Amino acid sequence: MPTMAVIIAYEEELPKYVNSDFTRYKVSLFIPSPLRCAKCQRYGHKAGQCRSEKPRCPKCAEAHEYGACQAAPEEVKCANCGEKHSSAYKGCTKYRQVSNALKLATTQKMSYRDALQQSKAKTAAQKKDSVDTDTQV
Repeated sequence: MPTMAVIIAYEEELPKYVNSDFTRYKVSLFIPSPLRCAKCQRYGHKAGQCRSEKPRCPKCAEAHEYGACQAAPEEVKCANCGEKHSSAYKGCTKYRQVSNALKLATTQKMSYRDALQQSKAKTAAQKKDSVDTDTQV
C-alpha cells in the first residue's frame, strides 16, 4: 500500500531533523500500536500466525466467528479482560497495558517482556490506589 511515511532506523540517538531532497523533516520516535489477532482476540500476533484451534468472537468472547454472534448488547464481553465491552475497545485495561508496554519498550530501550511486567505492575498499583481511595470515602 503506498504511503508518505518513511521509517529510518538509527543505532545511536535520533537526530532532531533529517534532510532529504532539499527538504528538512522533523524526526519522531515510532511507537507501534498493539496488534490484536482477529481469530483469538489476544494481543501480540495476527490471525495468520495464530495457533488457536477455534476463533473467539470479539463481541461476546465465545468460540464462534463474529458474523455468527447472536449476543444481545447487555451480553457483550471482552475476550481479554472479561469486562463489558468489545475486544476492540481501546479503553480496555489489557489494551492500555500492551500499549504502555510498547511505549516503554521503545522509549526506555528495554525488552517487551520487561516493559509488559512493568506495565502490569503499574496497572495493579493503580487498581489498588483506586480501591483504597474508594474505601476511604
